[in-house]
Amino acid sequence: MKTKEDEILKIHLAPGGEVWYSDGVENPRASSGGLSGFVSGLATHGSSKYRVLGMPEHAPLIMELYQHYCSHRREGVLEVASPLVCENERERHDPEIALFRMRQCLAPPSLGGWHRFTELDYPSYAISAQLAKDNGFNDHIRRLLLTHPAWYDLTFIDTIRPEYVVHLLSYILDPRWFVDFRRPERITKIKTFLGLTPRVMRAVSRGEAKDRRAVRCRTALYCWKGDEQPSSADMERPGNFLWRRWRHAGGGAKGDLRATQAFVSYFIRTWQQQLVQLQHQQLDMFLPSSLLKGHEVEAYRAPRACSHRDTLTRDGFMQEVTIRLRFNRECLGYAKGTTRKNKVIYRMPRDSQHRVMFLPSWWRSRFRYAAKVVGRCGDLVKQINWDPIVDGNLSEWRRTITPAHQDRKRRARYALHEAFRPGDMIGINAVLPAKMSLDDFTELLTVVDDHVSSPERVPRPTISTSLPAASSSADNV
Repeated sequence: MKTKEDEILKIHLAPGGEVWYSDGVENPRASSGGLSGFVSGLATHGSSKYRVLGMPEHAPLIMELYQHYCSHRREGVLEVASPLVCENERERHDPEIALFRMRQCLAPPSLGGWHRFTELDYPSYAISAQLAKDNGFNDHIRRLLLTHPAWYDLTFIDTIRPEYVVHLLSYILDPRWFVDFRRPERITKIKTFLGLTPRVMRAVSRGEAKDRRAVRCRTALYCWKGDEQPSSADMERPGNFLWRRWRHAGGGAKGDLRATQAFVSYFIRTWQQQLVQLQHQQLDMFLPSSLLKGHEVEAYRAPRACSHRDTLTRDGFMQEVTIRLRFNRECLGYAKGTTRKNKVIYRMPRDSQHRVMFLPSWWRSRFRYAAKVVGRCGDLVKQINWDPIVDGNLSEWRRTITPAHQDRKRRARYALHEAFRPGDMIGINAVLPAKMSLDDFTELLTVVDDHVSSPERVPRPTISTSLPAASSSADNV
């Protein structure tokens, strides 16, 4: 159902941090209080639908709105759109003009138009807001990065550097913001935004990154280029395909430019593919053969859970566990799709490799509640790193909507779901902080099963648990 303009509260931050807003079709006005006071005051406001431009400067505002009013189980609706609805930077920094421009944005979501802010958007803005708050990379930002849709594909690159990736994510926020209206398949806009031109790259290679575009260019370069060139043997590894591009271009500034352009193409295309896949749209945004060759394609398509966990345990202070969950009742998919015979089926979320996923955010919210119930581990559950990939086999399940005896035609009505059936076993990988024991973790899992209710759209395993890790196990909790 289309939202009417007079039902929407549009919000914008002035360069000094002053909050401006336009209520429905009213003229823009400045708020009398600061950001926190303004957001708190919305509790008594009549509207529960908010729109904000997706800019790095707005990340703290978006986080406040989402966490207070628009997160899961809350009634509010937050929508974001590309800041490029404003024609130039001057308009984006003028709140009155920006608020009027927001009314003129009629583009579809795939081209940077308004779309609902969800858990797929959350990591980008959370990283941006946290970087602004902490002024640097830390363990909390690392954990946010591990939940980002783009991160898994980036782990294919052997020399990827998370401390620079988070800054690049905070600059871009959403790849849809830079889609060309006339040529949607091109990513020229984002390469221009990042300063990937010969002139800027020459300055960056000389260590002369002075303006903002040069800083963005340097960040994109350092995301993949480490301090040292790989050895001749390591250079041939599939994950060093960018270094081979650099070598083929002759090294130097030219090599930096060609390899960084390839990196950005890979980064944006795989990110777009993850967004499409997680929203269960049947589109090919990234074709591995378009950027990779021969054995590189095969290596990319191979599972990389181990390399993901290596990144998680790099500092050596966490323990890895493999959790086996047995379902005591059906666990149903919720994303509407179609079968080959064009029948409606509700599917499980999947990544770009078509592997079933349980998003880490689902586990975190349940474990935070479980920690409150048992009265401990409140800080530790935030440090659990969850691998989203599920190891298990799906079946089809018919969920009865209307029994035959209640139907006028005496026909049972049902919905078709992808499901894990009662008795099915799945595997989930997680990395626990060193201070959390397996006994504590098992107790939290039990509380999650016994006490935490599940929203309708999230698959909930009613579980029995075993933990074959660190030579310990807990049977059938």
